[in-house]
Amino acid sequence: MRPFFFIHFLKFSKNNRALYRHSFTQLSSYKIVVINSVIFMSKIKLACVIDDDPLYNFGIKKLFEFTHFSENSLFYKNGQEAIEGLMAISEGENFPEVLLVDINMPIMNGWQFLEEYEKRNLKREVKIYVVSSSINQEEIDRANAYPFVSGYIFKPLTLEKVKELKETVEKG
Repeated sequence: MRPFFFIHFLKFSKNNRALYRHSFTQLSSYKIVVINSVIFMSKIKLACVIDDDPLYNFGIKKLFEFTHFSENSLFYKNGQEAIEGLMAISEGENFPEVLLVDINMPIMNGWQFLEEYEKRNLKREVKIYVVSSSINQEEIDRANAYPFVSGYIFKPLTLEKVKELKETVEKG
């Protein structure tokens, strides 16, 4: 009997949105089994969630993984942590392309974060969405009054909402 071997090679699809992993396994001298798996790629390199609720963050992380929302994600517990973290990476190329900002957080809430974000001139090509369970029209209008805020999303975020958001962001 011949020795067992396993070979992998990777190939990008034509549109570079999926990475195919082809695995060839020789089980005997006559049988070769081809195992194909697809690893989906996202156009969104880095997403950032700013929310103090650990259960919500866990759920969002799972939704991001399931939908292949982004290649990587950052999570901050409040606006102050987010400002400090984003300032530290603002000069680099790994700045988030999407920010999901909760309104009600301790230390620095979402409104204070948006004000500070604007003051520090962190505005890069980033889509910022205010995410809240509030249906108060004044808060919706206040969020939409910021020229750099792309929209207001009602919690809870569902699989469908995350898929729609991904499509919207990827279209530009």
